[in-house]
Amino acid sequence: MKGVLICLFLTTCYTLQGQEIAPYFTNYLKTEYKGENSNWDITQHPDGTIYVANNKYLLAFNGDYWAKHTLPSNGIFRSVSVINDTLYSGSYHQFGYWLKNVKNELQYTSISDSLDKNIFNNDEIWKIIPFGEEILFQSFNKIYRYNKQTKKINVLPLGNISAVYTFLINDKLYVGTKNNGIYKIENDSIIPLSWSKPLENYSVQSIVDYKDGLLIATQINGIFYYKDAVLKKWSFSTFAEMEYLEINNLKIAGDLVFVGTINNGLMVYDSEGVLKYVYNKNNGLANNTVLRQFLDIQNNLWLALDNGLSKISLNNDVYAYNDKSGLLGTVYSIEDQGENLLVGSNHGVFSLKGTQLKFLKASNGQVWDLTNVGDEIICGHNNGTYSIKDNEFTLISDTNGGMDFLNISGTNYYLQPNYAGITRYHKINGSWESFRFKELDFPVKGIYFDENQSLWVDASHKGIFKYKISENFEELTLLKSFMNTNVPYEMFALGSQIFLTKKNQIFRYDALHDLLVRDSILEKKIIPIFKHIWY
Repeated sequence: MKGVLICLFLTTCYTLQGQEIAPYFTNYLKTEYKGENSNWDITQHPDGTIYVANNKYLLAFNGDYWAKHTLPSNGIFRSVSVINDTLYSGSYHQFGYWLKNVKNELQYTSISDSLDKNIFNNDEIWKIIPFGEEILFQSFNKIYRYNKQTKKINVLPLGNISAVYTFLINDKLYVGTKNNGIYKIENDSIIPLSWSKPLENYSVQSIVDYKDGLLIATQINGIFYYKDAVLKKWSFSTFAEMEYLEINNLKIAGDLVFVGTINNGLMVYDSEGVLKYVYNKNNGLANNTVLRQFLDIQNNLWLALDNGLSKISLNNDVYAYNDKSGLLGTVYSIEDQGENLLVGSNHGVFSLKGTQLKFLKASNGQVWDLTNVGDEIICGHNNGTYSIKDNEFTLISDTNGGMDFLNISGTNYYLQPNYAGITRYHKINGSWESFRFKELDFPVKGIYFDENQSLWVDASHKGIFKYKISENFEELTLLKSFMNTNVPYEMFALGSQIFLTKKNQIFRYDALHDLLVRDSILEKKIIPIFKHIWY
């Protein structure tokens, strides 16, 4: 792979000054998980299974398949949490846990059925929190404290404080409220925190541990930071992009602050309060309302949305940029130039810095390949072969349709597969000279060198050919051909190892015995991911 690995989704674009290209994300819609629109909470079992509170369904996702479960009462799920290896759920007038039976099927056991109906009446459980030997099930009116050892439930009324959510931070329980500031829970008491008095007219939606203090999100009044008895507005929350946001939740991952909103999806800031990424419907997120965030054990950030689910891959060096204008078109090649990317599409060549896209003058037309050679970029274009240097687009050959620009190892010669066959390039005194191999008079879409420096040629539907290249790099001698008139081979290489594929089969070329060997191990790894390529 050349340069960086990057996915470019070319449908929409949301641009803010200074915003960067965002890590890749995947949407899961109700048509895929076969559930309902709204997803209220997410958790994960140590075995890797993701569980989602999806209205009347408990969704289970093992990475390949979705399964659905319902409560005996068919109630609506509002919260889920795996604590140790037990899955707990909260819903309307019900909370309990799920365990697998001998048939490996999830079965529900109610905890709340033991409660007096007059005490547990018309409550919905919105948060589930582990706290020592207890599991806390929080509604907006009460906290039900379930002791795992004694199986007893103690009820802690929240009184008239208009509680929103409870948060466990460094073994302390904080309660965010609407128009009542922040409280803490000690033993069986709800105690107001005097330092939160400036927040009494705000709705406190989320509290997270941050830089030895607390980061506190209010619904419509920005974000605050509390440390060493000082409460102040967090630096970024006075910026213009915060003015109309309705914040719902916060999540910290590494040095990034993830702000889930009701009206603009997910906004991501660095530790200095600088906006890095925005995920919303404009750039492909399933929905703009982030109801809950969850960081899984693979460091993927899951978003429970008002309509669907999204998963952001924080660990992968895969990023997504979306172009709403249609200016960019369909991307065929990318080269990393440090501060910016050079992008080749069916519309020409573009420079992409951050989210700012700029067209390279005179590059109009289909671009097939961009390859970094020294201090310039060689562009295989429908109109010829060009050099890009200092933003100048200069024709170096009228050979068109260049699909690659491959160095012959240990030399300063390059080979280019193109519409006419294969062209050899050599730079002399600052100018490129070209030579076309007469042995090939058909289009070539790909070339590779194997471990013996034999040249493998992919001639689209014509076949795959293996050649020996002469010492002066001017002649090709055919050594072997691989053709199948019914199902043509495709070719790829991993380093100097050559592979041929057709349908759901992968063959590895064995140079020692000069034959193709079925590679069942690679088939099992690759075909489930790229199955559609060969069908």
